[in-house]
Amino acid sequence: MCLRRDPVFLKIFLLITICSSMISTSFSQQTNAHFISLQSDNDVYLMTGQDRYYTNGLIFTFATPLFHSPTRTDLLTLQLGHQLYNGVEVYAGDNIYWDRPSTAYLFLNGRFQRVFSDEWVWSAAAEIGVVGKAAKGKEVQDYVHRLLGMYKVQSWESDLNTSIGADLETSLTKRIWRSPSRRFELAGGASLRGGMIFSNAAAQLSLRVGKLMDYHVSHFVGNGGFFNTDTEYYFFYKPSYSSQFYNATIQGGPFAKKKENRYEITSNIWRHHLGVAYSNSRISLEAGVLFNTKEGRKMYQNHQYGQLKLGLRF
Repeated sequence: MCLRRDPVFLKIFLLITICSSMISTSFSQQTNAHFISLQSDNDVYLMTGQDRYYTNGLIFTFATPLFHSPTRTDLLTLQLGHQLYNGVEVYAGDNIYWDRPSTAYLFLNGRFQRVFSDEWVWSAAAEIGVVGKAAKGKEVQDYVHRLLGMYKVQSWESDLNTSIGADLETSLTKRIWRSPSRRFELAGGASLRGGMIFSNAAAQLSLRVGKLMDYHVSHFVGNGGFFNTDTEYYFFYKPSYSSQFYNATIQGGPFAKKKENRYEITSNIWRHHLGVAYSNSRISLEAGVLFNTKEGRKMYQNHQYGQLKLGLRF
């Protein structure tokens, strides 16, 4: 009886051995398995005295590689974030109003990304979030301002009603040209997002100058430090254009109990993002400045803010 079962056992054992070998081969060169980072956005970083529009954001990121080979690299990313928006006080005769609503956005998203051998990068993401009073923007901002001894923000009377929503997004990025010395690079990309929070279509160019890596192992697309120990550093400039269809942080969410009719969005948004990045097998650092044109028709000015990112691989 035992002799008749031995071939079956050997086949199962052989199958498990082959699968284990394939998995270990895929990750045999893996240096780190996980990545965490904290991103902080704030206009106070520019030291211009402004405190308006997209005024503060905190985003926590976790990422881990799913597959790596010479032909493709797959990455899974999860994010939890909170963003604050304030309006500017505008006087019109005897009336006072705010040029955009003060509100907050609390969200959770997941993203799958694949880098192909010819350095095409494709990603797909899903996000759920809540806009308005339930996102606790007023409470968070009041606490931080009290802690730092700052003034009390008055514009929360314009806060939006609570609305929950979900979005889907997909994007493509392609390296257009990289110098033989790997010091200069030009890339292009496009994205499409739709849902109940943000809906837009965007196109972007990326210029990088520094010590650059292939996308399979580059911080530029989130793969740095997973499969190599090399150091990467560069200056970047990313001009982009976005056609905006819907923005719940200005217009209010579609499922709010009371509809918002106070604010309208602009259709065309231009953005300039420039900064520096450094990455090795353990840490990543990035600092940048973003300049945006108006997102809402009533907004008094264009907007700019600073962005800091600190990441750790383990």
